Amino acid sequence: MSKKYDVLLQPFEYPKDRIYTTLGYNFGFSLKHYQINHEIYQINPASILFLAFYKKKFAQEKLGKIIEISVNPGNTTISFVSTSKKIIEDFKKLNQFILFNPEGEFEERKKIFVEEYLTKENEFPNIFNLSILEFLGQNKRFSRYELFNHIQKVTQDEVNFAQKVLFEAMETKVFILGDINEKVCQLLKETVPTSKQDYNPKSIFFPLTEKDIVAKEVLVQEEGKRDLLIHSNPNHQSDNGMLSFSAADVFLVYQILSEHYRDLHPTLLIDCADMGIHIAGINRIDLSKIDDVTLTTYIDRIKKQPSYLIKERPKLYSMLFVVLWLSKIDYIGYNITITNQSLSEIRYLLSKVLDESLFCTVNSNK
Repeated sequence: MSKKYDVLLQPFEYPKDRIYTTLGYNFGFSLKHYQINHEIYQINPASILFLAFYKKKFAQEKLGKIIEISVNPGNTTISFVSTSKKIIEDFKKLNQFILFNPEGEFEERKKIFVEEYLTKENEFPNIFNLSILEFLGQNKRFSRYELFNHIQKVTQDEVNFAQKVLFEAMETKVFILGDINEKVCQLLKETVPTSKQDYNPKSIFFPLTEKDIVAKEVLVQEEGKRDLLIHSNPNHQSDNGMLSFSAADVFLVYQILSEHYRDLHPTLLIDCADMGIHIAGINRIDLSKIDDVTLTTYIDRIKKQPSYLIKERPKLYSMLFVVLWLSKIDYIGYNITITNQSLSEIRYLLSKVLDESLFCTVNSNK
């Protein structure tokens, strides 16, 4: 069997016996290349969006279950809320959800799908707009025009291929939060079986090289626009061939920036290929205002974040945990590391990551 469920449980007693489950895959609408049994294949990313669109409808209309699916640039998450009494039934519905592939009337379904996405450009995806993603998703070589072309030309064969190779066969990270025990893992594996085909798919991407030209400015049709984009590549190599900084290092720096510019509501992009942040209302980073007292305040807030999210926003915590896990960031270990770091170490890391990051401004062309 080619599919593997990597399951992690985090016990926590919630009122009304709530259990929060999130599944994560390393495929998304910006990734196009996948290694399948040592061969490189291209998969139309629009086929993933098509399947997600109709799987969600299927869950609501046929299963009577709210199962949320989010196709992001470099990953896809599936999440739902259950109880200890309903978990087996909901795992069965999850299995139907994963296996569902709309058959028949493809052209009519495609027409509905295309209209849904191409008429909502400003709402899709939830990270300002697709022009911004061309900078933030540069390792994935993302192009908004290419995506629109993929959406309009998606075929039934492409959808079928994405269904059996990605949804049914790719390794899945599963995080279950609530009043649970190890028996839940066995229930999941018994109820949601592995693929019958031996595909062993893995997403691949091609990191930027020195020859790549990266835009330093994006012009948009919005009067008075002023934003800053930062791309920090955790694959960056130092002169001795070692990683200059890790994905966890970048995440910490972005969290500090999010605290510093919290009134501007920064947006983070994190996946297996790219890490970026979009901050509206500024054109440069000003670290001079982050003195030791201020930095200590930010770090204290970051340390308290997991406890707050687990108690008050468990769905968000579960999704964040899986997205970071897919990006090779251990959220639990990450928070332990923060506790053990000194201010001088954090300040050095902040400067180092920003010094070796790429910057782009967003300005009005009016």
